[in-house]
Amino acid sequence: MKKICGPTLSICGIILSVWGVIQLAIMGAFFYVRSVNLVEDVPINEADFISHPEMADAAYKQQAYNCWVCAALYVLLLAFSGHQMMVNIRPAPYTGM
Repeated sequence: MKKICGPTLSICGIILSVWGVIQLAIMGAFFYVRSVNLVEDVPINEADFISHPEMADAAYKQQAYNCWVCAALYVLLLAFSGHQMMVNIRPAPYTGM
């Protein structure tokens, strides 16, 4: 269990991870229910959106999955930052000198 980052950086990683998980999970949910407010973030042009609604549904679903995968990566960063925080809090072992 080696220290890779200090206590300040690990706290920053925890805060950013918590915010990233919350934001991306909510955005993924809104993409999954096909929120109209996010229509500009769907990678499909207007003509295909009108003529092929199944393509729009697939694009919304793909964006939702992308958000959830990124949220999972933030969970991994949260676990790493939490581990580093615990390593930094733990006192150094006694060497007997």
